[in-house]
Amino acid sequence: MNRIPWQIKLVFLMLLMAIIPSFLISYSITDIIRDELKYNINNQLIYSAKSMAVSIDSKLKKNLEILDLTKDAFESGTLDPQGKIAVLISSVQKINSLISLALLVDDKGELNEAVSSKKEFIQKNNRVVQIPDELKTLSVERSALNPNHTAIIEKPFYERKMDSWIIRASAVVHSQNIPTGYLIATFDLSDIAQEIESHLLNQMGAVFVADISGSKFLSNKLLTQFPERITNEAVSLLTGKNKATIVNNYPDEKDGGYVSCFSYTETVDWVVVANIKEATAYATVNRAFLFFALFIGISVVLSIVIALLF
Repeated sequence: MNRIPWQIKLVFLMLLMAIIPSFLISYSITDIIRDELKYNINNQLIYSAKSMAVSIDSKLKKNLEILDLTKDAFESGTLDPQGKIAVLISSVQKINSLISLALLVDDKGELNEAVSSKKEFIQKNNRVVQIPDELKTLSVERSALNPNHTAIIEKPFYERKMDSWIIRASAVVHSQNIPTGYLIATFDLSDIAQEIESHLLNQMGAVFVADISGSKFLSNKLLTQFPERITNEAVSLLTGKNKATIVNNYPDEKDGGYVSCFSYTETVDWVVVANIKEATAYATVNRAFLFFALFIGISVVLSIVIALLF
């Protein structure tokens, strides 16, 4: 140690005086920023997932109310057959999201369409969209109908020709003239899909809806890149007793990991999943770290220059 020139010792001393305090300060500040940012990101995810779940519940409840009102009209003893048909036709004509309403009657083990009303076109984003023939022809499996339930909402499916997510809901009709009947309604979910698509969080990540089978829907984004653990978490939330909104981090080798929030919908067993990449969520921390790294580098260079001048 004594053989080392004092100038070299001074250089090392200046370097230590520049690096150690800078490193400690930058580490403390970036750690504080990360904790604060993580708290804000988690709150934003919770708010987004919860608000979207509430919005979906509200829209689905309106659809079920339409189905229930038509069901009540068919079960009413005050309306004659013509009046019941008029109610069905009027509902389809007045409600833009309602594509069709049909009454199926169980006749000796076979489901026959007794009466129906179907649209030819719907208004979507200020343009007229034609209803494809596949939706006009009603094909319902008996397994999807349960006489013990008042209303059943099926899994949404994407209709490419309409560029829309479609859902069917059914309700049991009990009447003196109808021994066993099922009222089937087909709805366009473009309003829900559009709300999800235009959500601010969807520009930085992805928001979608999942069900107990692990299917992902109501999103036009490619959802195959997300880790399987995210979908499994959604399924676990639906199968478990705890329906609370949760936030978790999920590492991923390809994309560097995700921060995901899950919020349960009450009207139907779905989960709203809000995702954002960790790299995007913590971009501010990374920029702060680069700033402090630059600050430390400048301090080191200045320390060397000053030491060499001495």
